[in-house]
Amino acid sequence: MTTPNDNPKLLIYQKLFALNRAFVHAERNLNSLLAVGVLKEELTRVWQNRLRDIQSEINQELTTTLRDREYKDARRPETSKKTKRS
Repeated sequence: MTTPNDNPKLLIYQKLFALNRAFVHAERNLNSLLAVGVLKEELTRVWQNRLRDIQSEINQELTTTLRDREYKDARRPETSKKTKRS
């Protein structure tokens, strides 16, 4: 079984998943606090929008970087891939 230590890209994808899950968790917590009346609705919506904006920026940056790495890896000559796997 492939582990993150064997494949650095796998670690990056796992961390991106965990980061996105944390954003979802933060938004749910804000909704819960709003529901019990300790947060103002207007401020909560502002914070949630900020969270979504930050999440979007991070995802865009990471996916661009990952796409570039995937493209670079795909363009490597087959011989260097075989050498790297050994």
